[in-house]
Amino acid sequence: IVSMLCTTSFVFDFFFLMIRRPPRSTLFPYTTLFRSVTGFGLLGHLLEVCEASNTNAEINFEAVPSIDIIDEYIAQECIPGGTGRNWDSYGTKIGTIDDFQRKVLCDPQTSGGLLVAVMPGAKNSFIETANNSGYALGSIGKLKVREGEGPYIFIR
Repeated sequence: IVSMLCTTSFVFDFFFLMIRRPPRSTLFPYTTLFRSVTGFGLLGHLLEVCEASNTNAEINFEAVPSIDIIDEYIAQECIPGGTGRNWDSYGTKIGTIDDFQRKVLCDPQTSGGLLVAVMPGAKNSFIETANNSGYALGSIGKLKVREGEGPYIFIR
């Protein structure tokens, strides 16, 4: 899987799949990566993927799932301590990001999610199969072969 990500020049559709049970095998033909999202937050685990596969990621922040009242919690500074520690450990490898985005994307309270990379051209088939299997998902961005130096992840 990693070598496929390293050698292809195609852009991968990238998904965040909220999941409560193992994915059915019918989803596997479309995917190149399943990566759990736990205590390092979405950015931390996505960074691991990018570094291991020599890719860059672009995240559409508005597409990232979060709880309905996240704004209220952040406004009250109800932020886990791990959020800051996560940022301190990998923030230099992330592109421009505002404070609110950082608090959401570095939050260590993300257990239960998977990052899934899907082969180019398989996005619609993957979504249809996942939806028919009872999984809720949404595209949050793209992976592409890394070019040059600088940040691995960009937030839009």
